[in-house]
Amino acid sequence: MSKKILLIAFVLPLFAIACVAVGKSTKLKLADAPEPVQKTIKANTLGAAITDLEKQEKNGVVVYEADYKVAGKEYEIRVAPDGKLLSNMPDDEDEDDDDDDDDDDDD
Repeated sequence: MSKKILLIAFVLPLFAIACVAVGKSTKLKLADAPEPVQKTIKANTLGAAITDLEKQEKNGVVVYEADYKVAGKEYEIRVAPDGKLLSNMPDDEDEDDDDDDDDDDDD
């Protein structure tokens, strides 16, 4: 019995730490974001439609991350809750979908 309690006492805090480290992400509409975030996103997305907006929280730090498309190219903008622009760049997350590992070892 005491081994079970000891195991639970050891595993439970590790699980809690893992959950906090992973963080959480909440999808929302632009109108639901804080006003400074909305203004920064609108000013930096060239009038493009926002395809996805998430409020991400990791280790107590909140970042708003939005995806948008210009001329067929995906972009990602990251904004702090106070409206500070953190990044705005092409979203290369799915760029290499052709399953070509660029591995020339099989020649």
